[in-house]
Amino acid sequence: MIELIQARYHLPAGVVARDGGTLGLHLLPDLEGVEQLIIIDAIQRDQPPGTIVRLEETQLPTALSPKLSLHQCGLGELLALATALDMRPARIILWGIVPASTAPGLDMSPVVAAQLEVLIDAIVKDAGIAASVKLC
Repeated sequence: MIELIQARYHLPAGVVARDGGTLGLHLLPDLEGVEQLIIIDAIQRDQPPGTIVRLEETQLPTALSPKLSLHQCGLGELLALATALDMRPARIILWGIVPASTAPGLDMSPVVAAQLEVLIDAIVKDAGIAASVKLC
């Protein structure tokens, strides 16, 4: 996803696009000095697969769920630690697509893949990246 955005758009000064993968708490240093954070991920919701979801501050995970190890730390834990260390960005937006499956694997389902362009367009518009800077 990040590669598609970087290939098609010239990001404004001060904007950094990073693929965080499954790094969890390893992303904490990247939050230092960040004013606005946009996260793109698969989002488990009670909605049909392929549904595009946009969540803001009050809708983001806040409760820490029980974990068996630190390898299971997710967005909720990252944001909770950022808050405790006074590193939490002032504005956080989570964008994503409801997955068809959360089974391990690297391939997207066809229903999710079909929504990628729509998701990218929505994120770019919402972030204020003008279509005129499109590099295609």
